[in-house]
Amino acid sequence: MRPAADKNASVLGTTPAYKTLQSLTVASGRFFSEDDVKSASAVIVLGNTLANDLFGKGQVVGQNVRVRDQTFRIIGVLTAKGGSGFNSVDDMALMPISIAHQRFPNARTPDGNAYVVSSINVSVKNKDDVDAVQSRIGILLRE
Repeated sequence: MRPAADKNASVLGTTPAYKTLQSLTVASGRFFSEDDVKSASAVIVLGNTLANDLFGKGQVVGQNVRVRDQTFRIIGVLTAKGGSGFNSVDDMALMPISIAHQRFPNARTPDGNAYVVSSINVSVKNKDDVDAVQSRIGILLRE
């Protein structure tokens, strides 16, 4: 089955830790690994709704999709998480942060010397540590 010709979706370059931090599960295939990040593999994981919009009930894992004229191999589809609105993971595509930086010029600062970071997700094991972690993150960001 061929994907729909045009579909607007949010694409996020991230790390394998995102799966754990966002409590995501994979319905089919796999999530990308640290090896995929290190080698800047051209792989992508689709949110459940996005996968259904593009492929219907057909086989998704192993297919290719194009993101801004770049081809990516689909290695996984996430289990539907539910919810709606701005940036629902069900409507997103996730790729290793390294390939996002490598292939998409808007991932770099205007001078080209650094990478753009739009968000940082943090998790703490103990709720009593939130204030200390928040303070430390503030210090690191100011540095």
